[in-house]
This record gives sequence, structure tokens and C-alpha cells, in this order.
Amino acid sequence: MSVIVFVPSFIHDENSGFLFGSAHSYTDNQSEIKVIVVHGKLQEDVHKENLESSNIVGYFHSGHLSRSKFSSQKRDWVTLTLSIEQNNFSLKDAQIDGLTIQTDQCRLVVYDKDSFLKSELLSNQIESMRLDEIYNNHFLILLFSLKKASKVINPNPPPQVVLTLLYIFQSVLLYSAKLLPVLKFSTLGLHFHKSFFNMAWAMSSLSGKGLNLKVGNYILSVLLDIILGTFVLQFLQDFYAMPEFFELMGNLSQDLVVSLKRLIEWLMGSPAGLKLNSPLNCVLGKFFLYHIDLWWFFLGLVRPFLEFGFHLLLLIGRVGEKFQTAILADIPPLASFHVYCIYVHAARLYNLQLNGLASLSRLFIGCKRNPLPGKVDSCPYTTEQLFVGTIAFTVLLFLLPTTLVYYVVFTALRLFVIVIGGILTRGRFLLQSLPLYVFAVWLLNPAVVTSSFEIVPKIGSLVLYVQPICCSVWKIIKDCIPDPIERPADVEWRKLTRNLIMGNLIYPM
Repeated sequence: MSVIVFVPSFIHDENSGFLFGSAHSYTDNQSEIKVIVVHGKLQEDVHKENLESSNIVGYFHSGHLSRSKFSSQKRDWVTLTLSIEQNNFSLKDAQIDGLTIQTDQCRLVVYDKDSFLKSELLSNQIESMRLDEIYNNHFLILLFSLKKASKVINPNPPPQVVLTLLYIFQSVLLYSAKLLPVLKFSTLGLHFHKSFFNMAWAMSSLSGKGLNLKVGNYILSVLLDIILGTFVLQFLQDFYAMPEFFELMGNLSQDLVVSLKRLIEWLMGSPAGLKLNSPLNCVLGKFFLYHIDLWWFFLGLVRPFLEFGFHLLLLIGRVGEKFQTAILADIPPLASFHVYCIYVHAARLYNLQLNGLASLSRLFIGCKRNPLPGKVDSCPYTTEQLFVGTIAFTVLLFLLPTTLVYYVVFTALRLFVIVIGGILTRGRFLLQSLPLYVFAVWLLNPAVVTSSFEIVPKIGSLVLYVQPICCSVWKIIKDCIPDPIERPADVEWRKLTRNLIMGNLIYPM
């Protein structure tokens, strides 16, 4: 049997007395290990009923060798002595199940109690682990024992302002959840819903557990976001009057429409010297030009509503820079809605031709597609079927370059809009998870962000000392991202490339 005794470092400054704590047993490689965690010390004049408590795990000698007769009555018992000359601990004996364990089978480890109790990272790690996982690490056993002993219900109720804000955010969130089927089509609408959800989470955490790293990180990022959003709007108002700014946006939209019409007219000719199918090229060009004219006519009709919406968006933008980023993310899809319609038509036509060529190509090898996935069966075709299939294959093959030109051009425009939206989405995520509070805690109070410990032997002593280790800033940033903030999904490049080649529609990343 091996015995590990954890002793707090403040004990050697006190007088002799009884040690209280907890004992834990587990088996490792068919060898029993006993871990005794000492939490503190009681005076020698404690009542007998207190001594019979299971929390008493040993006795501490402060420079003299008085021995408590109570040791023989306890199942788990350790006796500590202190050398006054060297101010070092020493383990005199350990009694487990009534048997005395040799000192060479015992390890005495001195730890700093505050370093363990203050660490939020280790506390979060303990809460998410099972008991058998905790027993795989002696430090986790120590932290688990300390947390269990210090778990006291906070008698102070949360401030009334926190409860009031929690009620307001939850009420607004209830109504926004009903509008979510409509809000999900807009980046601003989704951000509006998620912002109230995040604030309700922050107020709920404050009322329950108080201020921690994640909540402090989120609240400080919100305050900085509001200051930054006010500064950006004030900067724009100093350089542009609002009517002039809206007129500038209108002129940019008109230039975009004119440039797009010129692009389609160029494609209707011989783009880059390519010889396209004239009838199909003319039909596609006129069809797409009709979409552009229809969209421009629609913008002219709703211009008064757009001006009102623009001023409303400016008011919403004062709430913070994240709302301004969400507004910017909505502008490219709205301004290029006609481009999206053209892209959908070109992609569907290209995908239809590609699938038709793939199906008709099986004629030449005498096969047909089986409805079962991944199955292809042999099939004898008649002469008429081969003749009609060959003509259809030839027509689709020679029309494919014309469709491919329109598909490539408008897919590139679609990718440009998606890239802008992806950059703004990730920028909004960075604003929401700014590690300002965590970084300040890492500089001013590193004990809160302690992530692990190491054993440091002291020269001339058999006692081991625990030294806290603060993890890297990058790991702290990743571990302290607020819970409700979702990290943007990574781009699946293989799936994206396959969709581009096959003509499947691509969606925002």
C-alpha cells in the first residue's frame, strides 16, 4: 500500500493540534493507494465528540513530541512533525486500517490551498469529469476534496438590478423566439436574437455563480463593443451627412447594375475569343438582362422605404459594433439579389446538363443506373435508343461550353459575396469573444487561471512541494470563450470544391 498525504502550507505557522480533512482510496495496477488530504487544523482542546468525527485524519506536532492517544482509534491516521531548525515538515508515521505504514511508503506533499481554490480552469475541469477520471490524477483528488469541503451556499442574494435585467432579456427572448422563422433569413435578425440570448445567459450566470472568467469576458467585450460602435458612427457622421451617404450608396448600386449589364452584353458576344452557341447565348443573355432590369425597377419603387430603413439601421448600429457588422453582412446579399437569381439559374442549368451527360454516357458502355445507391447494371439498348441517346448527348455536349461560361462568371460573383459574409461573420465572432477580461486576470491575478501543477522537491528534505503552473494565453482564450457564443464552422474545402464542379448551390460559410 502507498500513502500520499497532502498538507496545506499554512499549518507550520500554528500550534500543535488535530488535523481534519478527507481520505480517498483507489486501486492502480492491483496496488492500493491511499490519498489523505489535510484541509486544516483544530486546537487540542476540542470536544471529544468532535474528535470522533470522520473528518479527523491525524495529529500535528509543532516542535514537541506529545502524542495523542486518539490515534489508535482512527482508521486513517497520520502524524506530522515540524523541525524548527530547518522549518521543514516530516511524516512521523501513518496508520491505515489499524496498521502502521513505513515512512518509505508514504509521500508528504505540501500545497498552497488558495492556489487550488482560486483556479477557475481547474474547477471547470472537475465539474465536467467523472469520479473515476478524477482518481487518475492526485491533484484532481486534492482539488475535488477541497471543493467538496468548501462548497457553501452563498447567503447573499444577487443584486436586484441583475434580476431585473434577467427578466427583461428573458421576456424579449421569448418574443424573438416566436419571430425566429422570419429572423433567420437575416444576419441582423439572427444576431438580434442571439444577443438577447447571450445577455440572458450572462445575467443568469451572475445571479447563480457570480462573476467568473467567461461572464466577465463577455460583459467587458459588450461594453467595448458599444463604445467602438458609437465611435465609428460618430466618425462617419463627421465626414458624411446622412442624405449624402444614402445618395452615395444609391450611386454605387446604380454603377453595380450598369457594370453587370455590360458584363452580360460582353458574354453575349465572343468573350475572350470563345465561340459560343449563338441561340442559347442570346436566350440566356436576354433572360438575365430581364432579371437585372426587373430588380432595378423594384429598387426604384421601394426607395422611400429603403431610406427609412437606412435611418433605422443607423439607430440600431449605435447599440454596438457587432450590430453594425451584422448590418454590413446583410447589405451584399440584398444589393446582389439579382446576381444570386442569375447564379441559381446558371447553376441549375449547368447541373442539369452535367447529370444528363453522365446518364447518357452509359449508353456507350451498355449500362444503366440502378436505383440502389452505387449500383450500375448492364442493359442492352436498341438501335433507336442508341441513335436518340447519341443525338441528345451531342446536343448537351456542344451546349455545355455556353452554359459553363455563364456559370463560371456568376459563380465567381457569388463566391465573392459569400467570402465577404464569411469575413464579417468571423469578425463578429472575434468581437464577441475579445479576451480583454481574461488577459487582465492573467496579468494581475494569475492564480485564477492556473491550469496545472508540478511537484518541486526541496533540497535537503524528503517533503515535496506543489507549484502552480499558469497555462498559455492562447489556451486561456480558447477555454474562456462564453458558452452561448458559437464558433463559426470551418470551411469544408473538399465539399465546396465538389459542389462547384457539380453545379450544386453553395451557401454562406
